[in-house]
Amino acid sequence: MKGLLLLKDYDGNVTRLRRLGHNLCNAATRVLAAYGLEPLRADLASELDHLSNLYANHLLRYASGYDIFVDPRTIPRERVLRRLYAAVRLTARELRKRNSTAVPATKP
Repeated sequence: MKGLLLLKDYDGNVTRLRRLGHNLCNAATRVLAAYGLEPLRADLASELDHLSNLYANHLLRYASGYDIFVDPRTIPRERVLRRLYAAVRLTARELRKRNSTAVPATKP
């Protein structure tokens, strides 16, 4: 999500990224606002909030006792993953569009 913010406005966002830290909900809110998208539906926001809490506490980032006691398949993530895949497709489309309108380099 930080990459999407940089893609949208590098100079305006580069100094603000550190303040987002590992809070996925705040990052998602910033991305949605930057791209003029609707807020997340309640079920998706709830799932992202749960993942954000795990991530912010480093439970999804590094091996921990959490891995021993909790089966990762029990962590709700399907809605977030579907939205993530859609975001990747949209980002790829935007990058292709930008590259196709870029001025080609001239040969020396």
